[in-house]
Amino acid sequence: MSSESLIERDSDLTNVPTKKNAGKSKWFGWGTHIIQGEEISPFHWKATCKYCMRNWNKGSSQELEIHLANDCPSISPEFREIFLNIVVNKAENPKPKKRKIDLQKNQTKISDFHESTNLSQERVREINRALVKAFVICSIP
Repeated sequence: MSSESLIERDSDLTNVPTKKNAGKSKWFGWGTHIIQGEEISPFHWKATCKYCMRNWNKGSSQELEIHLANDCPSISPEFREIFLNIVVNKAENPKPKKRKIDLQKNQTKISDFHESTNLSQERVREINRALVKAFVICSIP
């Protein structure tokens, strides 16, 4: 099976409608890449990687995707690339958090209590140095 057909087949799994009539949807990796164990609590199960047999007492979909993308030594390169793309897409396009609408328009703000602070040149240099190190370590051009 070519890598393109594997990617196409698995990308079809990521496009499966995730909404059911009610409740939380099931992660597409259960059964195909991760063995779903007993239910620990509502929507939380024990999990085992099908490739390296690593176990989780309470496997979250994010944790399992990261394992398959970065840590699993036995996953095929094609599937690793698929999960890397999923993790990167989630990091680049996070879901917006729902905010409650403030019905009281006169809510106090933090700026009412604290003045903004100006950073010293030394602190700015420290921050810039830390950012440069992060870019170099992560191989970001």
